Amino acid sequence: MAGGILTALSIGYLVPQMLQQPIHFMTHSRFRHAINLVSDDVGMMALLGAASGNAPKAIRLNLPTDWDWRRLSGDRRVTWGNGVLLGHGWSVDVRQASLWSPQRDGIQELREPAPRTLDKLAQVLGTHSREQRSCNLSSVFVGSLSLGWNGLSATSSPALCEERVRAWIGCGPGLTPSGDDYLLGYLAALWPWQRHPDLTSHLECVRELLKKYMCGTTDISRFYLGQAVEGHFSESIHDLIDAVIRHATDEETSALAADVMNHGATSGADAMAGILGGLRTVASVFHRRWSGSDEPSMPCPQETYGMATHEARDASCKHTMERQ
Repeated sequence: MAGGILTALSIGYLVPQMLQQPIHFMTHSRFRHAINLVSDDVGMMALLGAASGNAPKAIRLNLPTDWDWRRLSGDRRVTWGNGVLLGHGWSVDVRQASLWSPQRDGIQELREPAPRTLDKLAQVLGTHSREQRSCNLSSVFVGSLSLGWNGLSATSSPALCEERVRAWIGCGPGLTPSGDDYLLGYLAALWPWQRHPDLTSHLECVRELLKKYMCGTTDISRFYLGQAVEGHFSESIHDLIDAVIRHATDEETSALAADVMNHGATSGADAMAGILGGLRTVASVFHRRWSGSDEPSMPCPQETYGMATHEARDASCKHTMERQ
C-alpha cells in the first residue's frame, strides 16, 4: 500500500463550518478504512471509506482496494488549508467533493410508525443477532425487546430516565459502547416526532441526560453522541427513519435496516435496537401500546465488561466539568 492523493467523494453538511480557516489536526485513531482527526479548535472529524456512507462531520473517500490507515506510520499531524487535508505521505483535496445533507424540513404532522414496520424491524434485528451469535450487551437488548421491554417510554419519569441513561452510558465493550449506541438510535427515532406534545418533554429529558453523562464514555462515542443530541445522525440512520416515516415497503425497510446493522462489529445492531425502542415509544403516544411506568430495569453488566462503577464514572464527569 502506498500513500498519495486520495479522492474525496462527499463531505458532511457540518464539515464546511469546521474548515473555514487553516487548522492543525492530530490523528486520534486509525482503522482499516477510517481515521479520526482531532483539533482543539473544532473537535473531532472523521475520514471514512466510501462504503461507510455519509455522516455530518465526516469526509467520505474513494480509497484504494488495499488501503489500510493502520499501516501508515510517521508524523500524526494533519493540516488543513486551501481545500486540502495534508498528512504524512497522503493528502485529500475536497474542493470537488459533493455536499451531503439530508432532508431536514420539519414535518408538522407525522403518522405513527406502521405496526407492520415495527414487527419487521424486530424480526430483522432478531435474525441478525442470531446469525452473528452475539454474546454481548447487544444480544441483551435484542432479547429484551423481543419480549416487549422498551426500557424508556414517553411516560417514564425523569428519575427513571436518569437511572437508565446513567446505567447505559459507557456500558459495554468497544470504542462506542453498546449502551451509547442504543441511546443514539433511540434519540434518532424520536427526533422527527419532537413536536408531538406527548414526546417533546421526554425527548428533551433524554437529550439533557446524555449531555450530562456523556463525559463518562469514550472520546469517539462522545463525538457521535454530541452530534446526536443536536439532531445530527449518519446517512444510514436518516434513510431508515425516513423509510419508516414514509411507510415504505417491508423490502426497502429491511434493506435499510441491514445497512444500519452492518456498521461496525456490534455498533450497528445496538443502534438498531435503540431505533426500534424509540419507534415503540413513538407508537405508544398514538395508542398507548408498549407504554407504562413499570418496565423492568435493564441490567448493565459492568463486571462482565470490566467497566467502572457508576460512582467512578460520575466522579470522572465531575472532574471533566471542573476542568472546563
